[in-house]
Amino acid sequence: MLKVTEIANNHVFYVYLCHWQSRLSGGEDERIAKANKLSDSALEMIEDGHQVIAMGDFNDEPSNKSLFSHLLATKCYNAIRKKPHSYFYNPFARVVHSGAPYCYLKNRVPRAVGSYYSSSTAKLPQCYYMFDQII
Repeated sequence: MLKVTEIANNHVFYVYLCHWQSRLSGGEDERIAKANKLSDSALEMIEDGHQVIAMGDFNDEPSNKSLFSHLLATKCYNAIRKKPHSYFYNPFARVVHSGAPYCYLKNRVPRAVGSYYSSSTAKLPQCYYMFDQII
């Protein structure tokens, strides 16, 4: 965890830098345990009036249990507005599960997006995964 103080007004926020267990060397249970620990720590900071950012390689996608069910990271603005001390906003969930595929070039065929390309699943329609996120 990194404590950041804005010079202009001494506003303090915390940044959690994450690199969770790989899918190759660890199980889902390990990533869920890390999500629970991060959630507990971050909510404590939020209750103290601080802003929190979690970023890094979670080795899970936004819809996986660790991020969605345990960290409570969501793309839903309404949930965050109703319970700002309970949910974390994950803008990457909107990109991955968008109804319209992303394309940064005009008049080109949209491509799947993600931060990790898996050659072992390249024959599947979605071979990119969104493991790197800012929440």
